[in-house]
Amino acid sequence: MEERYLVKIENSEYEIVVRPDGENYIATIDGVAKQISLTDLSEISRGSGDVHALIDNQSHQVSMRRDNGSWHVFVAGKEFNTSVANYQLAQLKNRLGVKDVKSMARILKSPMPGLVLEVNVSVGDTVKDGETLLVLEAMKMENPIKSTGDGEVSKIHVSAKDSVEKGMTLIEFAN
Repeated sequence: MEERYLVKIENSEYEIVVRPDGENYIATIDGVAKQISLTDLSEISRGSGDVHALIDNQSHQVSMRRDNGSWHVFVAGKEFNTSVANYQLAQLKNRLGVKDVKSMARILKSPMPGLVLEVNVSVGDTVKDGETLLVLEAMKMENPIKSTGDGEVSKIHVSAKDSVEKGMTLIEFAN
């Protein structure tokens, strides 16, 4: 059975139709078909985990974390903030002018182990959705860690040159 989604990645939207193809899937993204094979999906259904994706015979290691209805997807050292919605529901909301309320997690945790290169906020700062909060170096790549909503910084647990582990608390926000 075919499923249709509206996927937002950063500031771009994509219509994606997914249908089973034996043990694999065919994903049509804005009219372009891709053959996809996924393994290790057990943890994803719980809201986080790693998956190996074979897309048109190219191998990708993907780490995903669900946070307040959106997904943080990490591929090749880059983070992508995404949301996935049922296509028909998204179209209906659009027609009715219903906006999704963006809520931000109260605690920002490190998505991967690395070294904090810079912290761009201070306690008491008001941040906007998409604002770079800090930069984390992992696997020789600089990864901007961005706000997933609007909020006020209440506590910062790290500073530049700190080493962090995956899941470590970086910043806390006021309710």
